[in-house]
Amino acid sequence: MKRGFMLILFLFQTTVSTADESVREEIRALQARLAELERQAGKPRASGGNEFNPRITAFGDFTGRIDNGPVRNENNEEISDRFNMREVELDLRADVDPYAKGVLITALSQERPLQPASVAIEEGYVLFTALSRGVSAKAGKFKNAFGILNQLHLHDLPQSTLPLPIQTFLGEDGMAEMGLSVHYIMPQKNPDHVLSLTGEVFNGENATQFGGVSSRDPAYLGRAKYYMELDPESFMELGTSYMNGKRVTDNVHHRNEVLGGDFMYKWRAHQPKGLWSTVVQGEFFYMSREEPALAIYRRNASGAYGLLQIQPYQRWFAGVRYDRAQVLNNKTLVDRKIGGYVSFYTTEFLRLRLGYEYQNSAGPEIGGTPGPDQSTIYGQITFVFGAHPAEPYWFSK
Repeated sequence: MKRGFMLILFLFQTTVSTADESVREEIRALQARLAELERQAGKPRASGGNEFNPRITAFGDFTGRIDNGPVRNENNEEISDRFNMREVELDLRADVDPYAKGVLITALSQERPLQPASVAIEEGYVLFTALSRGVSAKAGKFKNAFGILNQLHLHDLPQSTLPLPIQTFLGEDGMAEMGLSVHYIMPQKNPDHVLSLTGEVFNGENATQFGGVSSRDPAYLGRAKYYMELDPESFMELGTSYMNGKRVTDNVHHRNEVLGGDFMYKWRAHQPKGLWSTVVQGEFFYMSREEPALAIYRRNASGAYGLLQIQPYQRWFAGVRYDRAQVLNNKTLVDRKIGGYVSFYTTEFLRLRLGYEYQNSAGPEIGGTPGPDQSTIYGQITFVFGAHPAEPYWFSK
């Protein structure tokens, strides 16, 4: 009897010991797996997964125009009364690693059909997202954060052309520079109100305001934007931008400053399904520069535009815009433009647009004889395919 009891006790202890050892083995395996996961999370992963493959999107912008007179581009080539594939844009984006994303946007344009297409890198930068809370940064070539429309690409514009003030103060195609940019979203107690700050330092190669491609002086830009949600159907954004750099004339470096202000109000009907909307938007520019002693040039200049757009039906948008900009190289002249447009989206990937613009080019600023007039009718087809999310309202998303 005693021997039987001892045998049972031995078998029980052996079973418990074996079970305990099995549990310990499972715990050790789980601990090893956890350590491996922590090790992998603590270092950048190799680019082998599908999430690191570039997302490629193509945008096409085909336009036709009818003009009341000859129109020439900056190279003195006539571009009036013709069709052209104004721009084809390839947009590549990918996750470089867990800490950064890469963006490369290349544009091909051809204003005159019989000439070779020009190729340009519109943007190419690395975006660092794993910084402090609310902070992101990018390095490379990017569209500068001055105002609203300068940050949009050609196919995203609400009209066929950039407003006159942007062309006058930032360049014919807007402003994109090589440099560094840091963006910070300040923490707010109320999520309906957001304040964001942007600081940039770049080469200062913009030929309109700074030293051009031979510039050796960096330029600086600061921007603040305040977003407020007014109610479930509407919001408003208020922004201000400041840019500072130098121009070079006869080997003399002159200080150049540009100040901007902007606002946007958007209302979108909550029902039915947000099919109606209204946008009111405007930007103001003011420039102050140290100028050589030439009487015809401006030392101070200003410009502004105002935009109204309505969405009366799900796929239809209509709007008007008024521009005004003082001519930089002749202090007695000012440009004015007014235009309207109607856009129709067959789907979120194809937009048809008809627009009209009337411009009083270099007319007198105060009194005098009106300057030459230019009237243009635009027809535009914009399409997108590839890795692009559905977006029925490309402008002011």
